[in-house]
Amino acid sequence: RTNDDERTIRELAFKTLQELWFSYSRSADADEETVAAETARNVFNTLSPDGQKEMLKRVRVMTGVVEAVRSHELVDLMASLFEHVSSGPSQSEAEDAQLVIRCVIDALFEQLLRAEESAADGLDAGADIAEGFSVATCLRFISTLSSIAPEAVGLHAESLSAYLKLSKTAEQDTLANVLVIFGNTLLKIPHPGAAFLRSLEDDLISLLSSSPQNILALAVPCLCDLIEKLTRNHVKLIRVFRSCVLQLCREQRVISGGGKGALTSKNLMRFIILAGLSCRYFDFDKHRQRQKEHFRELDQLAKGSMVELLNELLLFFARPIHSAPVQLAAIQMLGQLHIKRPRLAVEPQARAMMDRALTGDSASHQLQVLRNFLEFLRTDAKRLAAQERDDRSKEREIDAKALVGNTGGMSEAGVGASLMQTYLDRIIGATFATN
Repeated sequence: RTNDDERTIRELAFKTLQELWFSYSRSADADEETVAAETARNVFNTLSPDGQKEMLKRVRVMTGVVEAVRSHELVDLMASLFEHVSSGPSQSEAEDAQLVIRCVIDALFEQLLRAEESAADGLDAGADIAEGFSVATCLRFISTLSSIAPEAVGLHAESLSAYLKLSKTAEQDTLANVLVIFGNTLLKIPHPGAAFLRSLEDDLISLLSSSPQNILALAVPCLCDLIEKLTRNHVKLIRVFRSCVLQLCREQRVISGGGKGALTSKNLMRFIILAGLSCRYFDFDKHRQRQKEHFRELDQLAKGSMVELLNELLLFFARPIHSAPVQLAAIQMLGQLHIKRPRLAVEPQARAMMDRALTGDSASHQLQVLRNFLEFLRTDAKRLAAQERDDRSKEREIDAKALVGNTGGMSEAGVGASLMQTYLDRIIGATFATN
């Protein structure tokens, strides 16, 4: 009901959840308690035993909600709820809610530690699971909260690095949640040590060689952020990207010359996905301009844009001469490049690819193009929302630049609308598909 069309119902739902989940009972020494809690690394441990029991009841209910409804929509609704209560109708209510959110996160990490110890000792963890606290449920809820309160989750994030070292035995769901947490909190971890960052970098790179696609989709963005903003170890990322693109270029030359490709479909798909995600989340072209010597290894691929080069390769592997899985991987990565460089989506070759996929017999290819549209629009919406949050002075500065002809990336702002107008009939037709 927090997303109801009726304003009064939304407000009532928010108010009810505020009272049930985010109220905080203060004792006579409220000021001292609050100061102690806010300065503590673990707020949950500053509560009295009765306070901890009460907080665990709330966390159990919240965890149950997350477990019952596993969807992106739930994450968005939870984010709206936490944002609403954190800026509540009064300052005292907002402060209470922020304190409760810290307590919830700290309590989840406490319960995660208990579940880990039970598993390590070979004890029956049934009691914890019955209470709603298993390793899987804790990590799933923490991953949801990591996008809502990254600073609070970041205080504990280093403790999760062990799951990446156990990637070969850990469940994919567990590994995926840990990667989501690191992706959301990496830049919020307070004073991360050099040894931890190096270890995390090595663990992420090791995931690239054998992990399934859903893990790659989380590991690569995390690795790009880590290298670009913390370790600055660009050489490792350059070599991963260069190796993938070289393999794709060789395969393209062999096939274009009438020969049979040397790579299996599985390996070819992995190179396509790694190259596409790396190019989406790390701006090789921008860094080459700033540090030409540092990135000169890329000159072996092309003197021009890496995005343009990869776009040509992906369009080649999206053609019908290749197996359906390879085409699907290429279509998916083209969607990533279109988000990176929107104007590529309206070029004739890209439109021909989308036309071919939408009118073809492959439901998976049609669905992937529609997913590309959806992710493109979501990214565009986030960008517009961020612009709307800018203050008016900044908006006037942008307008002044536009008046003298310096529009930057504003020329690409209408690409999403153009795409939707072009393919609206087919999108509507897809809603009536029997598949």
